[in-house]
Amino acid sequence: MDGQKIVGDHLMDWASAQGLTLRWNAGALRLEQNDGAAGAVVNFPRGFWPYFMTLDETRLEDALQSIQLAVAMQNRAPGGPDAHEIHIPLDLVMHS
Repeated sequence: MDGQKIVGDHLMDWASAQGLTLRWNAGALRLEQNDGAAGAVVNFPRGFWPYFMTLDETRLEDALQSIQLAVAMQNRAPGGPDAHEIHIPLDLVMHS
């Protein structure tokens, strides 16, 4: 299974509850409103996926929770634009 599928599957229930559709486009995850309005774009840095795929089960779950928290907190910032970028940091998956 590839990293994008793992992240997409993990975020699916949350996205559905928020009225969002998830779409991958050129390595970025687009959060689209079910009414067709543009939503946020979640960007993953260069080198993220190779590290992500080497995480053990515990670190993988921690990374998925951190990604979901970042997306949930930044998706619709109060007073912010609906369409904006959310950047996931590389250090989220770097081995210590």
